[in-house]
Amino acid sequence: MSGAGRRGPSGKVLAAVALVVVLAVAGVLSGFASGSPDGLERVAEDRGFAEQGRESEAIGPFDGYAVSGDDSRVGTGTAGIVGSLAVLGIAGGAFWLLRRRSDQPSSAPSEPAQPARRDA
Repeated sequence: MSGAGRRGPSGKVLAAVALVVVLAVAGVLSGFASGSPDGLERVAEDRGFAEQGRESEAIGPFDGYAVSGDDSRVGTGTAGIVGSLAVLGIAGGAFWLLRRRSDQPSSAPSEPAQPARRDA
């Protein structure tokens, strides 16, 4: 039996599976992220100028990579899920706009104009 007549999963199925994987990684694995300083903080500590920096005065709903007031794995996972959904929404919207723009017919002629012939 040959596989010539078989089709793979549809694009919607693949998108749904990808969404589930992204949300699972963002929601579950982000809770296991290291609490150690990142690379820039580590270099600043090693070089002795970390004390010269100051804390940002900007406060947001995901300050410290967690939901405001919740430093647990649930808060970090929630922040990961919301952040992933935001990135997917922005990227999906951009692709949708670009696709819509490319689907519009252009006003330019489809064939190049022929140069005028000179009959001598």
